[in-house]
Amino acid sequence: MPDHLQELRRGRLRTDLGGLYFNAIAALVTFGAWWYSRWDALLLLIAAQLLQMVRQLPPMIRFDGYHVLSDLTGVPDLFHQIGPILRSLVPGRHEPKARRLKLWVRVVVTLWVLLVVPLMLLSALIAVVALPRLIATDRKSVV
Repeated sequence: MPDHLQELRRGRLRTDLGGLYFNAIAALVTFGAWWYSRWDALLLLIAAQLLQMVRQLPPMIRFDGYHVLSDLTGVPDLFHQIGPILRSLVPGRHEPKARRLKLWVRVVVTLWVLLVVPLMLLSALIAVVALPRLIATDRKSVV
């Protein structure tokens, strides 16, 4: 890979991780304030910052973790790879879009697809099952 493309990828990764950097700095500053004041409510703010960081990391939604994975693999839109990757898993079927990916990228994206597709299906099922209860609750709160 040419040097300018590698530097561009590194720059994108630094940008992707910017939110995590900010949350870590905010947690450290808050810890310093707690250390000085011993006001325990600040510990809740630190916990909230850490939970926010954890929430940003899973690559299933287009948060920081998704963009980090996308930039590490060089695949700009992972969701557009779901169909080609699933079709390439069918024995005897050759999918040109999936074959164009480097082997390590194809393995990483395939693992991502095998994780994300069941989670998306489960989320859709939970939404369908919960919808009647949500509608009933909404009606009661309006009346």
